[in-house]
Amino acid sequence: MPLDSDVEKRSEPDIDIRNIFSPGLIVTGFFTPDYRPLAQSFSKNLSDHRVSHHLYALAKIPGDWTIQTRQKPSALAAAMRDYPTQTLVLMDVDCQVRGDISDLLVMEPDVTLMLKRKATKLGVALLPGSRVIAVKPTKGGAAFARSWKEACESGLKGSDETALLSIIEQSGGSFSIGALPQRFTGTELRDAKSNAIIVHKSVHDNTRPAWSLRKGIQRVFRKVRDAVFLVLTGADYNAYRSR
Repeated sequence: MPLDSDVEKRSEPDIDIRNIFSPGLIVTGFFTPDYRPLAQSFSKNLSDHRVSHHLYALAKIPGDWTIQTRQKPSALAAAMRDYPTQTLVLMDVDCQVRGDISDLLVMEPDVTLMLKRKATKLGVALLPGSRVIAVKPTKGGAAFARSWKEACESGLKGSDETALLSIIEQSGGSFSIGALPQRFTGTELRDAKSNAIIVHKSVHDNTRPAWSLRKGIQRVFRKVRDAVFLVLTGADYNAYRSR
């Protein structure tokens, strides 16, 4: 039986959604009032897999979607206050879990997150992503959460991931960082492999048709480019670019 099962049935915008089955690992995140139905769906998905979770209801702040993402570290800070001895897994509420995520408990770094490959003129850059972040209840984990929250509240331009890159660059060893295994990174559902455990179905695909179309064209272009490169050179394009 759950230790604390109180998934909220009400629709007031200021009520969190929580369901705690057992201690150890807690999934957390946040939602604004207009995202409550999505958060409720995510809660049901987590509950179906008996994953303990606490999703924080936060007021919408002035600005677009990018500005709203800056509230992620506020939700993480609240979860660290409420569950100080637990490993926390911060996720976007448009993620879905498809299996056991307990392996996230045994990750050694203070912070484990997705590292995204981005082609540049000089090769390939690795950029941190905030779709799924596992944070240990350590001094380093607390330093990470505090620095990220301060950066998001400092007026820095861009999204929470802009602030994330900034604090990693300036961390000076105050926390350790590791890369999530691919199956836990929240790959887009349409691109996910069969072994993906955490997947993502962006709500913006439905609300931003032009954005979705552009992403679709980019995927087709990459597939054609990779195929042509393989035929002409006999080599894998991404492997070639990463040299």
